[in-house]
This record gives sequence, C-alpha cells and structure tokens, in this order.
Amino acid sequence: MINLRAVGGFLDRVIRGLGLLGGILLVLNALFCSYEIVMRYFFKAPTIWVMEVSIYLVIASTFLAFAFVLIEKAHVKVDFITNYFSPRTLILLEIITSFWPFYSVWFSIGKAQNWLSLLLDQGRFLHAFESPHVHSRIFHFHRKLFSHHPIYSAFKKPLDRSHLFKPSEG
Repeated sequence: MINLRAVGGFLDRVIRGLGLLGGILLVLNALFCSYEIVMRYFFKAPTIWVMEVSIYLVIASTFLAFAFVLIEKAHVKVDFITNYFSPRTLILLEIITSFWPFYSVWFSIGKAQNWLSLLLDQGRFLHAFESPHVHSRIFHFHRKLFSHHPIYSAFKKPLDRSHLFKPSEG
C-alpha cells in the first residue's frame, strides 16, 4: 500500500524546491539585466543575448513557482470583495477558480480545432504552403490529433462562419 503521507511530503519538497529554483531564476534574471545595463551605458557594448534569455527566465520562473505560490496562497487576489463572503462560499469559489485554467485549456482546444477545421476545409492554408500534398498532410494530422477529443463531436459540424471570410475581389 502506498504511504500517502510520504508521497505528500515528497511532493511538498519537490514543489518547494521548484519554487526556490523559480526565485533563483528571477535573481539570475536581475543580474543579467544589470550586466546588460552596465555593458550598454558604461562600456558602449550592448549584448545580444540578455533580452531573449531574460524572457525565457521569467517564463520559466513563473511556471516553476506556480505550484508553490498556489500552495502558500500567495497569488494575487482581489480580497476586498471576498471579505464579505462566508467561509463556505470562499471554499466553493476557490474550487471553481482552481479548475478554471483546465476549463480554459479544454475550451481553447475545441475552439482551435473548429477554426483549424474551417480554415482547412476552405483551403486557406494552401496559399501558405503552395502545395496540395502539404495541405493533405496537415489535414490528416489535424483529424488524427483531434478525432479522439471529447469536444470534437460538439464541433464536428462546422458552424456557418462564411460571413467572416469574404472572398477577395479581383
């Protein structure tokens, strides 16, 4: 039998370690930006790598520290409204908002599938690739990718969106 306390303790250590790593990446980002400022303004020798590395470090630190921030309840929230709610309502609201990202991704996959299907059916990607063979491969890959998705059946019949794509005159 699996010892849930041991698993929970291990996951807590992993989450805290990832949160610490996210914080270290932010400090490293600040050092890189400081290096860029010194090199650019005092030595007139700007670097070409700091901006891109800085973007990647901020993204990585955000995702690495996300679970830690969620466990510590240190994320940004608007509490001037929630101060008036009962504890039971607050728990319900926290459950709903915790699952909101999953719903957003689920919904986005369905919408992306629908729009991609519409564009492929109209041949909009033919102009980009200029090859019916490439279009055929993308179309079949798209069908394989989304055919098992539960939302696929809801979007199987393309909606009439012909008013969004007016043919070019000329």
